[in-house]
Amino acid sequence: MKEQTELNTERLLLRPFEVDDIADALVYRDDEEFARFLPHIPQPFTRQDAEAFVALNVAFKWDRSPTFAVVLNGRVSGTVNLEVDAKARTAMLGFAIGRPWWGQGIATEAGRGEPKGRSGPSI
Repeated sequence: MKEQTELNTERLLLRPFEVDDIADALVYRDDEEFARFLPHIPQPFTRQDAEAFVALNVAFKWDRSPTFAVVLNGRVSGTVNLEVDAKARTAMLGFAIGRPWWGQGIATEAGRGEPKGRSGPSI
């Protein structure tokens, strides 16, 4: 398993999911408009769904698909994930930002995150 990391921007912390993120995940994912183009997110999104979502992201291997919790002002507001195909030397960068934060440049800023404690390439 690859080492998990944290990334920082001016306003954001991108970090691995933690068990304590269940309540925040429930708030931003229980939204039909948020999930409109994300058919894998059930609606309504229940506490049980939030628990399963966070548990999956806590346990998922970072070698192939790291998923970051996007934290703004101490609350998880969405996710940034990478789908890495090392053999093809390609990656897909995906964003899912909760509706209360739409139009604030969160996804753009998250894509510019740098490893915590050192400068380096953005994700």
